[in-house]
Formats: sequence, structure tokens, C-alpha cells
Amino acid sequence: MPNNAIDSTREIRVFLSSTFKDMQVERDYLLKHVFPEVRERCTERGVGFTEIDLRWGVTEEEAKNGTTIAICLSEIDRCRGFPPFFIGFLGERYGWVPSREDLACYLERRDLNEYAAEIEMALESGISVTELEFQYALQGQRQDQIEALFYLRSPELTQALFQQSEAKQKSDFYDAADGRMDALKQRLRKSPLLEIDNYASIEVFGESIKDQLLAELARRYPQSESADPCSQLRRPHINFARTRLTCYVPLANARRDILDYCRKRLCMEEKRNCLIQGESGLGKSALIADLARYLPTQIEGAEVIDYYVGADGQRSIEQWRDELLVLLTGSQAKSVQDTKNAQEMDRWQFLEAQLHETSKSREGRTLILLLDALNQAVDVAVALHQLRQLSLPQGVILILSATPEVETNKEDVWTYPLGIPDITQLRDMIGAYTHNYRKALAPDLVERIAGASAATLPLYLRVVLEQLRVRAVHENLRQDLEALLQYASVGDLFQHLLETWDRDFCDSLHPKPVSRLAGLLAVSRVGLSEEQLGELMASETDPDDCQSGRPRLSRQLLSQLLAVLRPYLLRNAGREQLMHSALQSTVLNYCEEKSLRKILINGCASERDWSVTERIYQHSLLSLHEFKSGSKQGLVTELSLPENLKKCYRTDQGTLRLALQAIGAGESELNRHTEALVNGWLEKFSLSDDLALNREITSNLLDNSYLNVGVAWAEQILKSSKRACPAGHPSIIIDLVNLAVGYRALGRLAEAEIKSQEALEACRKSLPEGDLNIAVALSCMADIFRDQNRLNEAGPLYQEALAIYLKLLPVTHFRIAKTISDLAGFYISLKQFDSAEDLLQVTLTMLRKSLPEGHPDIARTLVSLAVAYLHSRRLSEAEASVLDALAIRRKTLPVGHPENAQCIKLLAETYRAQGRLDDADAMNSIALGVYSAALPEKHWKVQKIRSEILIRVIEPMSSSRTVGKYARLQSNVVARRKTLPEEHPGIADALFDLADEYNGDKLIKDAEPLYLEALSIYRKAFTKGDPSIGIRIAKVADFYINNGVFNKAEPLYLESLKVLNKNLPAGHPEILACIDHILTMYLRQVFLFFKSPLLAFKAGWAAVRVLFVCVVK
Repeated sequence: MPNNAIDSTREIRVFLSSTFKDMQVERDYLLKHVFPEVRERCTERGVGFTEIDLRWGVTEEEAKNGTTIAICLSEIDRCRGFPPFFIGFLGERYGWVPSREDLACYLERRDLNEYAAEIEMALESGISVTELEFQYALQGQRQDQIEALFYLRSPELTQALFQQSEAKQKSDFYDAADGRMDALKQRLRKSPLLEIDNYASIEVFGESIKDQLLAELARRYPQSESADPCSQLRRPHINFARTRLTCYVPLANARRDILDYCRKRLCMEEKRNCLIQGESGLGKSALIADLARYLPTQIEGAEVIDYYVGADGQRSIEQWRDELLVLLTGSQAKSVQDTKNAQEMDRWQFLEAQLHETSKSREGRTLILLLDALNQAVDVAVALHQLRQLSLPQGVILILSATPEVETNKEDVWTYPLGIPDITQLRDMIGAYTHNYRKALAPDLVERIAGASAATLPLYLRVVLEQLRVRAVHENLRQDLEALLQYASVGDLFQHLLETWDRDFCDSLHPKPVSRLAGLLAVSRVGLSEEQLGELMASETDPDDCQSGRPRLSRQLLSQLLAVLRPYLLRNAGREQLMHSALQSTVLNYCEEKSLRKILINGCASERDWSVTERIYQHSLLSLHEFKSGSKQGLVTELSLPENLKKCYRTDQGTLRLALQAIGAGESELNRHTEALVNGWLEKFSLSDDLALNREITSNLLDNSYLNVGVAWAEQILKSSKRACPAGHPSIIIDLVNLAVGYRALGRLAEAEIKSQEALEACRKSLPEGDLNIAVALSCMADIFRDQNRLNEAGPLYQEALAIYLKLLPVTHFRIAKTISDLAGFYISLKQFDSAEDLLQVTLTMLRKSLPEGHPDIARTLVSLAVAYLHSRRLSEAEASVLDALAIRRKTLPVGHPENAQCIKLLAETYRAQGRLDDADAMNSIALGVYSAALPEKHWKVQKIRSEILIRVIEPMSSSRTVGKYARLQSNVVARRKTLPEEHPGIADALFDLADEYNGDKLIKDAEPLYLEALSIYRKAFTKGDPSIGIRIAKVADFYINNGVFNKAEPLYLESLKVLNKNLPAGHPEILACIDHILTMYLRQVFLFFKSPLLAFKAGWAAVRVLFVCVVK
């Protein structure tokens, strides 16, 4: 379980202090040789590294002003939390001693006025700026920790460097300052913080600093801690919550009401999830962060996992699911192994099972899941759908937050509307803020702020108070306040601030520096480091960086820009982000979003994982926002390099999914973009030893329904495996199965069968009997046979796979549950109801011994058992089983949950079979309502469910209702044509359903072409013969017989009998039914004797032949 006490900042930040020209060699050595290595080692442990060198990019003369001194002191303060935060080094030059005249401008304006007292003290003492920095760094020095390091250069090295330099004046390297230099050195020599006195070479100096920084890295962030997946996942969320709780005033009513909800949820009085809903900026995230602290103090033994969408740069609901799995299992490897390598397993179902397992192991202690900012998820509709279907055990509570734009049903969630704060709460918020910063506001000013209409939004209030704290002068406080309150929204106010700051800091090279910096942060994927910002903000004429060789903004200007934005930034692992989505929206409305995204694409030029992913992210957003069609080509260019796709997948799976959506990877056919992508892989795929990652990507692509590109990727992976591994290697077997799964999903069943057969033959040749991979291959082959209705071949494979699973896996494993369900379906299809019931009863007994009574797997088995009872006409037992399943689901699921609808629909079928038509219609109406609310409108599966329910609920009693019924079935056909490949059997299923309805209403001319088109698709999809084709062919023959077209019926019946005899066991009910239909057809022709004696004779003779064949068989 997560640990919220971990260090969430994950950063080392170092301020460099020295005099100017004479110490440039040391600075260059650090920047070129020491810091790159330290940064690389930090990156390996997920730690940010930032060096603050305010001398870089400015001349000594430009630095001689009071604002620069204040910025230096401010940066030292920002570094204090990251010891050793200060490195000072001296040669033989004391440095600039400012006069009052030098600082007159600053003393009048007092930007960063909290440092005015320190600067006044330095003026009175007559010390240099360098000594001021040294003294300021030593303030508050703790005895148990080295927080600063000092180095003194040897006079001999200074002399050598002076002679090598281009300095024309000795004063550039030497300035004793009337003994003040020696006095400063003597004080440093008495200090335990002097690391090297008289270092004789630049290399010794640099290596010492590197050793100190790496030692601090190892001490603060040990390798074992950085390898802990739980700690890595929790840091950004803990950091985010911490920023939200600064100056936060708890909402007593909200705490009380949500605690009351939790208690009702625990005793099952309330079954719905909780949704906290309120406008952006109203404080939902702060409330969630507060609940994470408060609820465990009120509910004994409760633990909380709070997740803030976007805090770590990830915005997909699947990311929350996968991170939650890691936190629950305590191991990323276990989560990956149990989910990503199993295509049959739905990861949401796995999460559901893991939550039940966790609940059982916690022995009644509560687990509270807090999910903030659902409205910021990549696809809100998908997120809501998945969360609605999630079955939580008793003892697990889910609390969400979102803006009002996220629409839900009251049957799905218990909603807590977060209202605007009242005047008393606003006064408390103002008081908490001023107290935190040791400030005070006159009572009338407090009332003026609290009474402003826009101040009811806490984010607006915070922006106003921040500006008063940082920028306002006491004498002008009232005037400054009124100037801020004239803006009626937080967006208008923040835009005004951006415009003001741009005027303050602009120059000919940087016309809108603050808004550009804020804009870059707003469009970035997960924020930007100061190093990255320095390069992205630079103009072409800014000085070149000594490491990258590219222009870079001066550190002094960058520090000033960051300083004004600091109250509105969130820092994580050395990266800056804007703290609130409302501020991001304001920035993007004010700035040119398209150009900012292009700057990031061009600026992230390296081939590191982070840069590649950032480029792909920016191309994706440009494509989706339709700024430029060429961005799709940019995506194809990036992703057609397999290594880039892998880098993006490793870094951020959500970004990869966004990119694939942008180029239409989920479409039923390859378009020009996805075709170019696949062709790029053909040309650029190289042999890779990272076969596990390749296979993981295959599963991910197929799981997300990017079927065409997923199959293309799987084909390349299989080629790589065959080149890298010997024949029969497990890697090749798994890749064959993956490819078969992809072909099957595309409806390419003949190709799927070939690959699955190859995998199974390799398993049997090279693996020991009973190996788990054999069972996986057996299940895959059985699934393909089941899709082809080759049930006599599928059943034995399921049985063999199940025997292996039962030996190797726990009874609760998802593979066992799936295989048992498939095997029971096989028995039911053969009308072997006793075998199906026996299997399901044994399974139910095992599950009840191993799982809590309310576990969803028990409910699912009861549903399967009810289906078996229904088919065998044991209707009272079917009713009892489905009611038991429904009782379990209703204990843990809200009324509107789709799994409840499944039970209700099955109950309706049971009632109809019992002749209780009114009860059946009532249940069907309820099921239809739940499905309508829970499932996406246009998905072909939804259309089929709706049409099935509609046919049962609405009898064709009038022409208008009949037209409505046809419209449903026609829309089902259209939806499938859009989402499935051209000759997918799912299209044929829909065509048959529509043709059946036309036939039932005697619309013969409408029905016939649909039947024939469906048969054409089946014949192409199932090239090796399939009993379902035989059944469908016989149905079309029935259609012709019923309409008196015997010459078309006879060849179809004979074709049907041939297919059924080939693919079903002798005596199968479908074969007997087909023979009966053929005999009936011939007998009907015999009765036509008087009209056509020859035809009657032929019919009678044909009937005799059929009977003879049947007797022989």
C-alpha cells in the first residue's frame, strides 16, 4: 500500500557563487564536465538536477544592480531545501562592492522587497555581493548537515589562469580590497564547510564537487528507493496535494457530509460512488487532498489512495487503473505480468478481482480511493463508462471529483455539489493566507476582498492575495487592491497579470517573455525543466550554451520570469508546471498555441525517450485540434521508427494512444496515414533483444482495438523472434498466439487458425507436457474454432486447456474462469445440459470456498448456470440462480450498473419462458433503460443489445412501431459496416437479423438480398467449413421453401447438410433438424403430383435417398 510520507520533491538544486571573470574557467568546467554526469545519474533515479548560475549570459556590468542581488538571494532561498544547496569558490579577487547610488533604482522600487533588509545591511557593512551571498547562505546552517561547500583556489593556479586569459587588466583577477579578501578567507578556513583550501587544478576542484553531489544523491535518494515502483508513482500526487493544502481552510460541512456518505457506503445503505462536483477553481482538488488526511482519522483502520489526474502528466483513466494495480500488488512486475501478457483478461476485471482480494486480506478495514479531476481525463465518456462498470467489494469506497460538464445519472453516483464559500469562510481563507506568510490586512480590506463577487472562487482569491503579498507596496495597498478587483474572473485577472509582466520584462529580443514561458508550460506534456526553458525561450542572438551549443536565455532573466510566476507553478522532479487547469486555459487563450507547440517540437530535438514522447504529444495535439493536417504526417514520421514508438510507450502510454487515435489507428481499414506507418515498420524494423517490450506493445495495441496496426506490429515482432530465437522457443510461441489473436479480432479466421495451429504444434514439440504455454495455445485455437462454430473441435481443446490450468493456477485465476465459461457454452451448444450444469456447480463450489460471497466471479458463474438451466427448461432453477446473481450484484453495484442489466435481461428471458409475459416486459424495459444510459450510443454491440431488447419489448402491432424496429436493426448494420472490416462475420450477423425481421413481416424482396449478402460474407470468412454456415444456409433454404421457391431451396439444403455432417458429431440436433427440413421439402413436392408427376417422382426418390443415407450413418 502507498506511503504518503515519502519525499515528493525529488530534486537536487545547487547555487553557484563566485566572483565574475576570474572564476569563469571553474564555471565552464562544472557546466561541461561535472554537471552533465551528475544530471545523468540523477535522471536514472528519477531526480531532477538544476544548477543556478546567475553569472551565465550576462556581463559583469549588467549584473551590477539591486534587482540582480535580490534575485541571487531569492535563488539561494529556493535552493535551501536541497543540500548541499550552495557552492562558493574564490580566487584572489574580492568582487564588486555596491554603493547606495548603484542600488538607488532597486531601493526606490524594491522588487523582491523581502530582501531589502539584507541588501541594506551589506551597504552599511561595505561588503561585496559575493561575501553577501556567502553570509546569506550560512544563515540557519544546521550542525548535523553540510548545506554549503566552499573552495579556495591556490595563488599559483590563479597566476597561471591569469596568464592564459585574455584579460587586459590585473584587477580582473586580483583585488585584495584593503584586506577584506584575506579576512573572508580566514573566516572560511575556520569553518568546517571549507572543502579544499588552495586547490591546485581545475580537475581536482571539479571532481571534488562531483563526488560531493553524487554522495548526497546516494544519501537522499538511495538506489533501492528509486527502484520502488510504489514510491515512484506516489511522489507527484503527494507533491500536488501538498500545494493544494497550503493555506487551506477545511470545509466542515463537506467533511461531515462525505464522512456520512462513507459510513452509509460501508453498511451498504448507499451503493453508488460519490462525485464531488463544482466549477473549476472552486477547490475540489484541495477538498480531495483534505479528505485524504481527514477520513483516516474518522474511520478506524482506513487507508487512502488519492490520485490527481494530470499531476504526473498522465491523463488516461487506464493510467489510474494500472497505477492502482501496482499499489495494490506492491509490484509493477507482477501487475505487468498478470495483465499485459494476457489478451483474454480484461484489466478492469483484473482490477476488480484485485480489489476483492485486497478487501479480503484487510479483514474489514476500509480502503478509500480518491480520484480527482475526472473532467481532465483524455476521454471522459470512456472513463465514466469504465468506472460505472467497476464492481467494488464492501469496504472499498470510490470518491470522484469533476466539473459540472461531466454528466452522470443520479442512479450511478451520489453527488455532493461543492458550493461557493460564504462570507465567513472567505474571511477564514484570507486569514489563513495572511497568517501563513506573517502578513496582516486591515479589517476593511479583508471585508472588501471577501465582498468582491469574483472572490467566491478560491482560485481568484488566491491570485489576488498572492499579488498583494509579492508586488504591492504598503503605501499603495488599497489602490493596488482595487486595480486587481476590477477584473471579474480569474481568467481576466491572470491575463492582465501576464500583460503587465510582459511589459516589465520585455526587450527587443524577447517581446512577451512571461506569457511565452507560461504558454510553453501550458502546452507541455508534463512540464519543463529550467534547462529546457532556457533553450526554448532563447532568441537566435542569445549566447550559445557551452553544453548544447544552442542559444540559451540568460539565467538572470529566466530567474526573474520564473519568480513572478512562482506562486502559480507546481514543481516536480525539477520540472515546472502551471498549477491549475483554469490558468492553463487562460494562457492558451492569450498565447498562440499552434506556434508554442511547434517550438516544443523543434526544441525537443534529441532522441531521448522524454524528447521523443514530447514531440509525439505535440504532433498529436496539433492533429486533433486541426491546426495543420501536416501534423499527422509528423506523427507518422515519428512513429514509423519502431524505436520511437517503444520510447513513447515506455514513457507515456496515454500519449501513444492519443497519437494512434489522431491518425485513425482504430478505424476498420488502414487509411493513408496508418498504411504509411505500417510500411515504415516494414522498412525500419530491426532485430531487437527487447522481445518482452515488443510483445507488451502488441498486447497493448490489440487491447485498445488498434487492430490493423496491432497485427502489423505483431507480424514484425514474430519475424524478429524467429530470427533471434531457436525454433520452438517460448517467445516464438507467444508471438504466434498474439498474432492469431489479432487475426481473430479482425475476422481473418483462416489466418488466425494457421498461426494458432503453428503455435500449438511448436508447443507440443518443444515444451514439456502440461506447460502453461500449451494451455494458452489450446485456448487460442479453441476460441477460433468456437468463432467458426466448429464446436466438436473446440470442446476437447477447452477441456485439455482447463486440465492444465487447474494443475498450475489457483482456482480463482481468470484463465480458469474464462475456460470454464467457454466449456460450459460448448456443452450448452451441444444440448449437453447436464455436463454444463455439473461443470458450473463444481466451479461454484470451488469459488465459494476460495472467495468472499459477494465476489463478482461467483455472480458470473451463477449467471452461466442460469443460462444452462434456461436452455434445459429447468425454469424454476434458472430463476433462482439469476436472482442469486442479481442479489450479489445489487449489494455492491448501483442500480444502473450494466452487470445488473445483464441479470435483469436474463431474468426477463426466464419469465418469458415461464409464460409470465407482463413480468418479462417489465424486466426488459428496465434492462433497456440501464443499457441506454451505460453504454456508448453508436457501438455496434450496443445497437445489437438495443435491437434485441426492442424486439422483445415492442411487438409489431402497428406500422409505425415496425418502422422503428427496422430503424434499430438498420442502424446496427450501418454501425458494424463502419467499425468492422468489410467481410467480417459480425456484419453478416446484423444482415441476418434485419432479413429475419423483413421475412417475418412478409417483405420478401427486402429480405432475400440481405440473406444472400450475409451468406457470401460467411463463405469468405470461414473457408474451411463451419457449422454456423450450415445452419444459416438451412435458414435461407427455409425462407425459400416458405415462399414456394423450391428450386433455390434444394441446393441450399444439400449444401447445409454437407457442412453440418463435416463439422458436427453424428446425431447432432442441427443435423437431424436439417434432414427433417429436407424430407419435408420433398414431401411437399410429392403432394404436387397431380400438377407435375415427374417432379413428384423425383422428389419421392430424393427423399428415399436421404433416408437411406441417414440410416447408414
